This record gives sequence, structure tokens and C-alpha cells, in this order.
Amino acid sequence: MTRHHPATTEDMRFSNLILLVLAGLLTACAAPLGPTEITRFHLPEKAEALGSGTITIMVANEAAPDAPVHKAFAERLSRILEGQGYTIASDARDSDQIAYLEYRILDSRDVDDRAILTGGGPAAIGTGGSVGLGITVPFGGPGDRMVCQLTVSIEERESEKTLWEARGQSEAKPGSPQSEPYGFADKILSAMFGDFPGRPGETITVP
Repeated sequence: MTRHHPATTEDMRFSNLILLVLAGLLTACAAPLGPTEITRFHLPEKAEALGSGTITIMVANEAAPDAPVHKAFAERLSRILEGQGYTIASDARDSDQIAYLEYRILDSRDVDDRAILTGGGPAAIGTGGSVGLGITVPFGGPGDRMVCQLTVSIEERESEKTLWEARGQSEAKPGSPQSEPYGFADKILSAMFGDFPGRPGETITVP
């Protein structure tokens, strides 16, 4: 006959410790592996023009407009711009400004481990060019995370001058909700447009 011994205090403590460890592992699997880093530039004398008027979103990636990844970034950017006071125009000819968006989602094996979002030189704000930024980021072993790189610039349609530009990156565990297009779009774009337009040349880190 098998006898059942009552659980001791030590047994209960050990069981609780196991549960805490398992909970920590599950949380680590679901959470992003690193913070989101954003760098922004804008023309201070044109700051009043930002966040008002009409704007058209142009996605630079060659994916079809109805592709899931394309839609994820375009739809999220549209909602954020409306929240900032813009009115979205479907035709660029009818808009005051144009928001250009470009994204890349990569396996960490496909990212240069020395740096991502590279580009030499100073910001070309106000010249019709793009911002050149370099952000050095250490990466772990092959395939242990997904990396998203995102650039958004707002251009004055008539003058073709770049009024504002931001570049950002985030990384997440493969298979986690954060590694999906909507997860990346939500986190990076929310960080980009937090306290919009931000301080020129400042790099911010969002956990």
C-alpha cells in the first residue's frame, strides 16, 4: 500500500520556485528581445506645418498594396498620422505633404552584425534628400531574433523639401506576436510619433 506523505514547507517552496521559473521563461519567449531605438530630424522653422493639412502615404517597398506586410505598415501609419491632426488624401496631387515609408524585416542571420540602419553623412533635412544615420546594434546568434528596420519621412509636396524624418529599429523573438508585421509596425511607429515631431537629432530608446 502506497503511503502519501503531506507536503512539507520545503516542498511547497520548491514547487513555487518551479512555477516562477516557468512563468519567467514563458514571459521571455513572448517579449521582445530588445528596445526600440528611434532617431528623428526636422526643420524647426517648418515645425508648425507638421501635424496639419492633407497628407498621402507612399510605401517605397515593391510589395503589392494589398500584401499583408504592406497593409500592416500603411494602415498603422495612416491611423497615427490622423491622430496627429492630418487628413489622409489618397491622391498625392491633392495633398499638402507626402509621407514616405520604407521597411525591412530580416532574420538576424541576414543583418550585418556591425550595424543596421547605416548611412553616412549629416541629415539632409530641407534639401529634398534623406537623412543619413548610423545605429550600431549588437546581435545574438544566427536566427535567434527577427529585426525590423523602418524609415518614415514627411515631405512638402510643392517644394519637395523633407520636413521631418525618422529611422527606427526593433527586434523580437521569431514566432512571437511582436515579430509579426502589425507588432513591429505598432511598436516602431508609436515610438516614432511619440511627442511628435521630437527634438531634432535626438535618439530615443523605448523599452
